[in-house]
Amino acid sequence: MSYFVQKKCEQLPGGQAVQQIIKLTNSTHSLALQQAQQVPGQPLSQLNVHQFAVGTKGSGLFIMDINLTTYETTREEHVFLQGKYITDILELKEGLLLVASYSDCSYYMVDLAAQKEELLCKGFSPYAMGLTKFPDFAFAGETPFPYVLAKEDDYLAVLNVRTGFAFRLAHVPTHNQNHFSQRLAFTSERTFVTDEGSYYLAKYRLSDLLFKYLREIQAWAGVNKMIRF
Repeated sequence: MSYFVQKKCEQLPGGQAVQQIIKLTNSTHSLALQQAQQVPGQPLSQLNVHQFAVGTKGSGLFIMDINLTTYETTREEHVFLQGKYITDILELKEGLLLVASYSDCSYYMVDLAAQKEELLCKGFSPYAMGLTKFPDFAFAGETPFPYVLAKEDDYLAVLNVRTGFAFRLAHVPTHNQNHFSQRLAFTSERTFVTDEGSYYLAKYRLSDLLFKYLREIQAWAGVNKMIRF
């Protein structure tokens, strides 16, 4: 008995390999697509259409709607970050993505509704690898904490996704420039585990003082009207 069902959906143009794929929050566009595909009398909940962001090796970022029941696909014509080698994608809020570009070690904000892309900041290493939200990440609200931990081939960096401020945190070389060396997992609000040199696991604990300064920087940026996103 097979417990897996395999079916190809669609080949991306350019023949480039898929590097990362994330499921997006069900958008207004996806809901409209589900309603268009709805058979009269069929509950909308039975339709299994979801939107995905697909990062490729050299062909940029695509947005696709995939019906996970029929495997029918609808790919949006607009391609973000054309020619970029995408290693990781984070959905910061509905319709707003943070994207890591490997070869130029740069981080981009992608606004899906406006079909706009904008450079957030440059990294500190030759290559960008992985992105991880802090456990208490908050894009907005009364006490925003819009910080993401970025793993590069030489350093760990902290990115403020509202302002574009970037802080070099620690020297953690991977040695082999392997873009799959983006493994990083928080075990608590202050502690995370990652690979070191691509062969060893290391645990890091971030100081309370660092978080104090990060919150002060965010508050200062708000007062001085330096919020970009």
